[in-house]
Order: sequence, then structure tokens, then C-alpha cells
Amino acid sequence: MPRHALAPYEVDQIAVSDHPKTPGLVRARARFRREDGGPLLDVYGSGKTPAAAKRDLRANLARKRQQHHGGSDRVSTTSTVEQVAAVWLSEKQAQRPALAEKTLSEYAKWVSAYITGTAYGSLKIGAAANVVRGEQHLRDVANGQHKSTSRGGGEGAMKSARKVLHGITDTAHRHGAIPHPTRFRLQGRTADEGRDKIDTERVFTHDELVEVQAVADAHTADMGDLVAFLTALGPRVSEALHGVTWDDVDLDAGTVTIRGTKSKNAKRTVTMPAWLIERLGARAGLHGTTGLVFGVTRYASKMGQPRDLSNVLDKMRSLLDTAGCPWAGSHTFRRTYATLADDAGASLGQIAAVLGQDPATTATYIKTRPVATAVDVLAR
Repeated sequence: MPRHALAPYEVDQIAVSDHPKTPGLVRARARFRREDGGPLLDVYGSGKTPAAAKRDLRANLARKRQQHHGGSDRVSTTSTVEQVAAVWLSEKQAQRPALAEKTLSEYAKWVSAYITGTAYGSLKIGAAANVVRGEQHLRDVANGQHKSTSRGGGEGAMKSARKVLHGITDTAHRHGAIPHPTRFRLQGRTADEGRDKIDTERVFTHDELVEVQAVADAHTADMGDLVAFLTALGPRVSEALHGVTWDDVDLDAGTVTIRGTKSKNAKRTVTMPAWLIERLGARAGLHGTTGLVFGVTRYASKMGQPRDLSNVLDKMRSLLDTAGCPWAGSHTFRRTYATLADDAGASLGQIAAVLGQDPATTATYIKTRPVATAVDVLAR
């Protein structure tokens, strides 16, 4: 039978022996666990008889229970992960300068998806800050085992969950409930460990782009127009999904405003190629022009509302594998745009403006540039 799990400050067996330092006395020893769910700790008592030693032990245990072990009036060692997550969210909402509403909404969604109602969320913060337990929870998130109703979230869900866990342990540390924040690693944590890793030095060829687009157009999860948008303009997937509304699209002028938030250059207005304008026009005719361009289209009551990024990345993984590109990821479209635009003669500044980032970062995305030839400035 499994051993009975000790409640906080409960002891099951008290060992009695001669006192190791004081002749004529008896020492009692037992183990207990604090309310933070941490490791078992020793507690001692001494007396002239075994009964007296046990009474002294219990008195010492009662004193330990009254001690303050860290924390504040909002977060303490007795707080659960769910409770600390609520404090983390409230502090994010009060942060100045204020975070974007979309960012706050994502944080709340991630807490609901990966913490609320889970076994990990019910742990005391001290136990949850354990690296092994935290990383096991991340594996469960990746494999859809953290909730009875969950599906496998994959790498994207695991990364989002890790961001939440780091925020939670940072908050607990700032409030003094744990001695230090915990950092959880992701390497090799998903169920699909055999899948090839993303090749960040490779870009799509023209034929591969054609094949990926064909697979996306045939996909049942409304991926075709999104893939076309990524190919044509190279935005981040999160920008395309959540940063482009129909109000940002001017089909007559052939422009679109992408409202990125990652850097000061992330919000930009760019021109679209004719074939993308045609696709978006057809999309507007089919699904209407309410809300987000690449929002929900499956349910009329939710038309134009945000799609879940993790689910979209999961679908993207599936279609890239089907298209024979297991080495590629969603960011491959971004690197491909930079590389092909450079091949076509666009300047580094022009490419950076379209991608919404600084030219120095853009240069690392271009994979076909030759080694630069330095000029000998001292030559005479």
C-alpha cells in the first residue's frame, strides 16, 4: 500500500534513543513537512524519559508551525500556484507603462489553459518551484496531459506555459515566498522528440513554397490565406493572426498595416503584391470584413475573433510536414522573404521596413549573401 502523505506539521513515527551529547537524557526525533510542500525536515525533543522527550518534540513542532517562513500578505508559502498566478496577472495589469491589451489577454488565456484546474496549479508554491515538477508539468502541457480535457499543445503551448511559470515563480520570489525564482528548460520535452529540429539556416525554395501553399489551400483549418500572407510579406505569425484587422487593409490602395508590438519598428504599413490583394479580396467576399483578417471563420457567432496561436502553430507543423518540409517552422517564411527580397535587389533598409525590425536583425535573416569583402583602408 502507498504510504500516507503527511499533512503539514504532522508526524507519524517518533524515534527515541539515548541523547548523543547529554548522558541521562533521552532524545526524540521525527520528520515533518512545512505548509509549502517542500522536503521533509527533522524535529527533535529531549527529556529524562521517552514520554517527556516526545512531549518536548511536539512542543518544538508547534513552535515551528507558528514561525513565519517568508512571503507577504498577498503571496506566502501557503499560496498555491493558481493563487500566485492571479497575483501575477493583477500585477501585470497594473504595470506602468501599461502592457498592450492583447498581451494581457494572452497571459490570462495561458493561465486559464495551463494552470487553472490542473494538479500543478493546486500545489503549494514551494513544491511547484521544484525544477523537476515544473518541467514535468511542461511535458504534460506539450502532450495534452495536464488536464483531462486537453489535447497535445506541442512546442508552442509548452513555451507559453513556461513563460507563465517563470512569471509565477518571479512573483513568488519578489514577495519572499520562495528563496529564488526558478528557471525551467524545454530541451527535448515534447512527446514528438523524434521530429527533426528546425533548420534556422535554411529557407524555402520556389518549388517548396508552391508545395506548401498547395497543402495549405487544401487544409481544412483555413490556413491557405494565412500562408499566402506570410509568404508575401514575411510577418511574424502572431502579427498576422492578432495584429491585422480588416480596418488595416486598403484593397484599393493595395496596402496593409501590420500592428506588431515587438519593437518600435513593428507597426508598419506595406504594399501588397497583386496576387495577395486578389486573395484578400476573395477572403473578404467569403467571410466578411469584421474583426481580424485571419480570425475565426468556422463559427458565425465568433467571426473575426482571435484564433488560438498554439492551435495555429500546431496546424502549421502538420501542413509543413505534409509538404515535405519537416525542417521548416513558421519563422522560415520570414527568413525566406528576407532572402528572396535580397536576391531581387531590395535594399536592407527596405526589407527591414517590411519585416518591422531593425536592419541589423534583418541581415541575419538573409541566407544567400556572400562573405563581405573588406577594403584595405591603409593601402597606398
